[in-house]
Amino acid sequence: MRNIRTLGNKILFQFLEATSKNKRGTFENKTDWGFDIGNSFDETAKLPRWGVVVAIGPDVKEEGIVPGVKVFIEELKWTNSVDVDGEPVWQTDEDCILGIEAI
Repeated sequence: MRNIRTLGNKILFQFLEATSKNKRGTFENKTDWGFDIGNSFDETAKLPRWGVVVAIGPDVKEEGIVPGVKVFIEELKWTNSVDVDGEPVWQTDEDCILGIEAI
């Protein structure tokens, strides 16, 4: 993935696990026969999730939050995904990080 710089206390990340059988990590709700049920999302979206940091802004104060580290993100505290080099990336604020993987 190309070198990305974000602003302020923003953190760009990728989810470790996908939801709803969707490998891109976006939330969807489809029937077995392919009927798409609006913009709803599954219950796993309402839970904190693990992600891997891609980039951090210059105002991120926590020394342990660096690219490549796994972070535990507060539920529903992330943006919609955007594609960067064909890979989905999300954004959150430093204040929404609940924990960092102990190394």
